[in-house]
Amino acid sequence: MPKKLHSFRHLLEYAGVLCLRGVFRLLPFGISMRFAYHAAPILSAIFPIRRKIILENLRTAFPEADEKKLSSLVRETYRNFFLLIVEFIKYEQRDLNALMTQITEIEGEEYFNEVGGCEKPFLFITAHIGNWELMGAYFAAHHIPFSVLARPIHNIHVERLVNRMRKRKGLNVISTQDSPIREVLETLKRGKCVAFLADQDARRAGIFIDFFGKPASTFTGPALFSFKTGLPLLPIFDIRTGISTHKVIIFPPIYPSQSEAEREATIHDITEKHTRILEDIIRKYPGQYFWFHRRWKTHPQ
Repeated sequence: MPKKLHSFRHLLEYAGVLCLRGVFRLLPFGISMRFAYHAAPILSAIFPIRRKIILENLRTAFPEADEKKLSSLVRETYRNFFLLIVEFIKYEQRDLNALMTQITEIEGEEYFNEVGGCEKPFLFITAHIGNWELMGAYFAAHHIPFSVLARPIHNIHVERLVNRMRKRKGLNVISTQDSPIREVLETLKRGKCVAFLADQDARRAGIFIDFFGKPASTFTGPALFSFKTGLPLLPIFDIRTGISTHKVIIFPPIYPSQSEAEREATIHDITEKHTRILEDIIRKYPGQYFWFHRRWKTHPQ
């Protein structure tokens, strides 16, 4: 696509985001969420965003599912997506106390305490499931100092808007494009935690780990930082329990071996372990996962 046309499309997308944001900012939170929940089937028919990709991913992950089951999962995927969008739009209007009431349960809090809680740094690993942005705001509200390593959004205008909204809630973003290794290590040295969203296609930078029985290029960053620093990797996920309520599920920490002779094996082992945990939680809550991404886009050579 020519550069000028590409930029024009981004401006149109940004204008659409601002219009949507303006409309929902006028509505109370409860009404906005109920609208998103009940209107999701109609909205997904009008705006079938990446529907083909969603179906391809679901068929790959659940080959045993019949068309009725797949259609149900597609509806759930879109519903969670529209709820997430509205929650994020309302995100900047609501104070932290109101946001915190949305997360009604913490499952596995003992694992959080095991790695030091707020007293010392560790590594989070999470994924695009439930509402990961809300979970980040929840931890920031509880004065848990951390930064998030994230890939930038393709639309630079939307990226700036989203990051401004994140910063207002106490979230600092480390871009994967801006010398992330140095910044991650400096963040950890300052006693802050670092969170990773590592469930997207890593292209040729990743290693191939079976995900729902099919090799998927997977980021090694979380495992590599764990190996280099000796810090545990704590899998944490947000799960929607109602229209606007959530729970956080924390799994046992993954500890690295720091033997240089076992470097490659350790990185592979940690990556395999957190991928298996993610796969298990997706199987329990398949309609809450972000199936819009081409997870198996890169194939082994």
